[in-house]
Amino acid sequence: MQKIKLPNGLRDDVGPIAQREDVLSHQLLKQFSKKGYTRISTPLLEREALFQDYELKDQMYKLTDGDGQSLVIRPDLTLPVARGQQQPAPSSQVLLPR
Repeated sequence: MQKIKLPNGLRDDVGPIAQREDVLSHQLLKQFSKKGYTRISTPLLEREALFQDYELKDQMYKLTDGDGQSLVIRPDLTLPVARGQQQPAPSSQVLLPR
């Protein structure tokens, strides 16, 4: 197999480093939960239209789905979280702290 390097700024975390990140993440989630916050997980891919006014939209990774719809890898979480909270799907009906 040809040796392929990761792009600059990216890394693989293995063993103790990955475990430390898991422990820290768990501790943070536990503290946030105590304050009434809940975890939100949005899809990695979103419709490009969601980011139409995004300042760096020309730098987003784009692809087309089987129906010809333009998708992007979400560049941040703000708009996907807002989109998820306005949809009436049962999984998104969570009361967020204000």
